[in-house]
Amino acid sequence: VHITLIAGTDSEFMAKHQKINLLFEEYSGINLPSEIFVNIHFYKPIVSPSFGSITTTILNELKSIARIEGILMDPVFSVKHFMTAKQMIKEHSLSGNILFVYCGGSFALSGYQEMLGKEDIGMQQAIEKGRTGKYIDKDNFINKLRGK
Repeated sequence: VHITLIAGTDSEFMAKHQKINLLFEEYSGINLPSEIFVNIHFYKPIVSPSFGSITTTILNELKSIARIEGILMDPVFSVKHFMTAKQMIKEHSLSGNILFVYCGGSFALSGYQEMLGKEDIGMQQAIEKGRTGKYIDKDNFINKLRGK
């Protein structure tokens, strides 16, 4: 298991992980295997590791993810997590089934319109739609970003 830690430490994560597992066992009556705590690797962000720090590299990646994948991510946590995960997969030559858990964060984009640039109309429209909670059709969104 490979985990990118944007906030907190390895030991804090493991303490919370263990607490959640114990609660799960208590409420479900199912005993989890002991090897669930074995072979966990932690990684810190490859760019802007301090909370709230954002670089042009992160903003460019944010735009790229939106255009290519059709996913809106926040620059404080999600983009850093995604970039670190991609680098980790490449460095460790991971293959097979890889699960990347993305828990949302597009609402956090509302504070970054100026940084994203007013000339990027497609991104601005996506942020506005995301903030208002309106459904965004992925294919239509991607085509608009690509200028089709």
